[in-house]
Amino acid sequence: MLSVLHGMTATNTTFSSSYATNKQLYTQLKRALRLGLGQQVFIAVCDHLSLLHQMASSLETELGSEDILSTVGARSGNEHITTPNQVSSKLVTLHLELTDPNPIAQMCRWKSQNADSPLAFQILGVEQLTRQPAAIQWSFLNYLREAESKLIEFELSVLLWISSPWLCCIQQSAPEFWRLHRGIFKFVGDPTPVYAPPLSGQNSPGIHKSSRVISSVDEPLGQTIEPHLLIDGSPSTVVYSQEYLQTCLKRAYMYRDRISKGPPTVPLLQDAIEAYNQVVEQLNEWEMLLESNSALRKDLDPVNIYNDLGTFHWMLFQQTRKSINQGSQALVNLEISIICYQTGLMKVDPTSRGYIYVRLLKNLGAAYTDLGTIREPLENLQQSITVYEEAINYLKSVRDQGGLGGGRFCNQPLSPADSLEPARIALDYRAIQNNLGTAYWTRAQHIEPVVNLKAAIAAYREALRGYSENKEPQHYAMIQANLGTAYWNLAQHQPSKRWLQKAIYSYREALKYRTSKAAPLACATTQNNLGTACWHLAMYQEEPADRSKLLNEAIAAYEKTLALAQQLSPTQLTFDTLATHNNLGLAHYRLATDKALCLSGEQRVSHLEKALDHHLMAGCEEQPCSQEGSANALESERHRLAFNHLVRTLRALYQESGWQGQNQALSKIPGHLLPEIWRCLS
Repeated sequence: MLSVLHGMTATNTTFSSSYATNKQLYTQLKRALRLGLGQQVFIAVCDHLSLLHQMASSLETELGSEDILSTVGARSGNEHITTPNQVSSKLVTLHLELTDPNPIAQMCRWKSQNADSPLAFQILGVEQLTRQPAAIQWSFLNYLREAESKLIEFELSVLLWISSPWLCCIQQSAPEFWRLHRGIFKFVGDPTPVYAPPLSGQNSPGIHKSSRVISSVDEPLGQTIEPHLLIDGSPSTVVYSQEYLQTCLKRAYMYRDRISKGPPTVPLLQDAIEAYNQVVEQLNEWEMLLESNSALRKDLDPVNIYNDLGTFHWMLFQQTRKSINQGSQALVNLEISIICYQTGLMKVDPTSRGYIYVRLLKNLGAAYTDLGTIREPLENLQQSITVYEEAINYLKSVRDQGGLGGGRFCNQPLSPADSLEPARIALDYRAIQNNLGTAYWTRAQHIEPVVNLKAAIAAYREALRGYSENKEPQHYAMIQANLGTAYWNLAQHQPSKRWLQKAIYSYREALKYRTSKAAPLACATTQNNLGTACWHLAMYQEEPADRSKLLNEAIAAYEKTLALAQQLSPTQLTFDTLATHNNLGLAHYRLATDKALCLSGEQRVSHLEKALDHHLMAGCEEQPCSQEGSANALESERHRLAFNHLVRTLRALYQESGWQGQNQALSKIPGHLLPEIWRCLS
């Protein structure tokens, strides 16, 4: 059956001979292209490069020599008159430009330079991208993602020739292009290091020869330099140097070790990425040779190399994410990290290397979560959730098994010491459950908040199962704090005392270990969240004593937050201290104006004066900037809220202590606020 329907894959496993299978698929592909239906995208997968070029050349020859018939409007009785189509029927072959791999732009240039309208384009050379830097690979996938709107202009078919690893990568990283395909043709053929000469034509690229520069490094530690090995290639002899490879590896691992020992700087990460890219340039050739030449070293580990490279790009993204925008280099680094992790997953065998498989999934999920906070949140966060769930299901399936090896920065051959013990499985399981909860929590900010928050809570609770708070106190506290935040958010969408009570319990559990000495920043953040949860729960209480207790606990939590914030750098803080001042002022105001509490006049005035001080510190002391912009708009909104609370507090002070108390309070007000305040009070 001809495979031209969306989602169908043309494969046939019933043939005993790969020749018969490939012949049948080739016939189907040629027939699909010959139809000339227009706007059809086909994907041909072949790992044997000689076979790939042979079939592409045959298609170009056969489809260029046949007369394609089409039905025109003339009729004779009840019969159509069929005449040769006046439009050129040739198949145009384009070789992907590796410096700027934009197949759509190449097709547009061809059409602008030629009067003929071709039957279809076929794109060759995608497999060469595996020897290009990750940034080039990312740009190719980005061009594919943008192809949908541009392909509408083409009334013709497009055939993309790729190798097996790129099939999975395109499906995961360019779903917009993947949805366009109308057929997949998987040809049978083992990967071989055969480089057939390109097809003839004006778009055939020349052979790019580049000189390699090796940085000066110390002699490799404990490693033997092998002699050069000559491998026959086409159209020229290619020299593979073990000495060069080992030097590149040694330099790359030197940077990796430096990064693992301390906080990395941007220049250090950039140097590490450059060193790893030198290794990646050779990976494709060496991977093919390892199966056929026993003299080559067997300890070259592409999986961990791509894992490390993805991690370095992710770290660089974290260092520069404050300047993030849709076209920034920070975003590019995040995208490249995803590609690297996906490439590693395409190369790993989960049955024998389960630990690095799980590690790659965990890293990929974290990168997708970060990407979901920047753009296309629903799609990217769902990708993150899918990846995490795959890792969780895998860990469940091997919970009673061993032999999983690897690590985030592991480049050594696997050994029995690398096997994953049950305790290690449990640790990864809890960590991934926590990450899954965070992905659901982030998704709840965009869609179905109740559903996603409950899913986040379930994941966090699962992560807490089996946790030993005495052995892993900070991890335990982190998950408890995350769980508290999920409960608090759920209470905002599904108001309930129960959710707030659970949030407060989780925050209190976290603070048992997030102390001011052990984790001052985490302690300040959790105290701030505890104060907010107590303030909201106080509003649900019918008994005055319960309201008073919770409001006082909120005040104590906010005061601890501000005290710790003064000891920390403002750049470290993950919360807004001005908002904390405002919330603290509101708590004091609530206590002062709650008549059911039966406070003395002196106590009420004391609370109102403290409320006044904190509202002033919450944004009224400085005159708001009149310039436009999101940051200034936020300052203006904060100023407006603090100003309104300030006026309300002044009125309450007047009711408690008359003109004398109000005038004493007005003496604290900055001069630029007084005219507006008098207008509001009069």
